[in-house]
Amino acid sequence: MIHRTNNVIKKILILGRYGGVGKSISKYLLTYNDSEITICGHKEEKVRDFDLLLRRKFPNRHIHEATADATDSTSLLRAFSEINLVVVATSTPGSIE
Repeated sequence: MIHRTNNVIKKILILGRYGGVGKSISKYLLTYNDSEITICGHKEEKVRDFDLLLRRKFPNRHIHEATADATDSTSLLRAFSEINLVVVATSTPGSIE
């Protein structure tokens, strides 16, 4: 379990949140730790829809959204700015290394 302290992970980004794994990880992290969560994917509408669902279920949590394409390093670097940990849950085989 990840807990917030002065020198531990505070901001987590989940890349590829559309599938079951990304959704499950997001909900688990929001349930069992107090880090800020950023959900990220390449389809802005799907990111927004999941963000709204999470905000309704976890109204007192810091939840953010970002868009990035797992095959575009520029968009990834922009999304990863000020993030302490990235969880890759994408199903884009060419992007998993």
